[in-house]
Amino acid sequence: MRTAKILIVEDEFIICEEIKTIVESMGYQVVATTDSGEKAIELANSQEPDIVLMDIRINGELDGIETAEEIRSNFGIPVIFSTAYLDNERIERAKITMPFGYVLKPIQERDLKVTIEMALYVAMIDAKRKQAEDELYRTREQFRTLSEASFESIFLSEKGICLEQNQTAAQMFGYSNSEAIGKAGTNWIIPEHRDLVKSHMLSGYKDPYEVDALRKDGTSFPAEIQGKMIFFQGREVRVTALRDISKRKQTEEALQKSEDRYKNFFNSTLVGFFRSRISDGMFIEVNSKAAKMMARPIEEIAGKIRTVDLYRNPDQRRELVSQLKQHGEVHDFHVDLKLHDGRDATFSVFIKAFPDEDYMEGVMVDITK
Repeated sequence: MRTAKILIVEDEFIICEEIKTIVESMGYQVVATTDSGEKAIELANSQEPDIVLMDIRINGELDGIETAEEIRSNFGIPVIFSTAYLDNERIERAKITMPFGYVLKPIQERDLKVTIEMALYVAMIDAKRKQAEDELYRTREQFRTLSEASFESIFLSEKGICLEQNQTAAQMFGYSNSEAIGKAGTNWIIPEHRDLVKSHMLSGYKDPYEVDALRKDGTSFPAEIQGKMIFFQGREVRVTALRDISKRKQTEEALQKSEDRYKNFFNSTLVGFFRSRISDGMFIEVNSKAAKMMARPIEEIAGKIRTVDLYRNPDQRRELVSQLKQHGEVHDFHVDLKLHDGRDATFSVFIKAFPDEDYMEGVMVDITK
């Protein structure tokens, strides 16, 4: 462990030497002694002591209190006052300098040691606190720099409480930084989804999930959230990204409506629709009319039976594929199939081939006589 360095500022030579002897006997290093305030400031800068032991009444234009204030404000070095006189006026003046302690003359070794040890301890805690604050500031600045480049809302939170938000979040939700910081993260979520979000925040859930987000003005929008727990300054905090998925939802809804319309048409038409692979004839999809024509439940066709297994004459299948390869489509091509109930039937088919994707699709009409 490094030996603490002490600077002694005392205008009486004999007392200064006595204090130096006491301090060194305690195991501390006296880096310098002086009797003036101006010199004390120079030594504080050059010697970088851990503690300054300062007499209030010293030589020079600056007294001990004024000197202590200069040292504290310029270098942040703790000061302990030593004096034979400590009246109310001096106490009030000394308070302004935020001293780490007082010792009265004549100095007692035990009192001085306790005061120095306490000052060193408080200084160490204060230095660590300042270091943590500086690191937090740097990290927050890094967070802001990185997150401002994002098109997503980014939040930094601890135990569900917002510590930071990026500019995108401020614009997306309408909360200023001062309004956002200290607010529970669930305030950005509609009430119906808050329990889910709170659970995921506190459990460290990592996968993306969807909720409805809530703006300051009370309007809501669909959002996707993904968060990650990280350790910072020995604390576990959560970084959360929230993206507005309104456009994606609109696209999905439009696609779903289109698919629903297609399926309604696909299943309500009076002709049979089918889609099958060219390579092996496996059915990919059929409508209810086609399933009825083949006398099979619709759920037993797609992915389960092949068209080639239904032909009474396999040569018809080979001829069909040959024509599709040549022309890309066939019109009114007649095929004879064996139905599931044992009957034979003849169908007229109109088919278009998609060889690059290995499938054909078409319609079938029962022309059995």
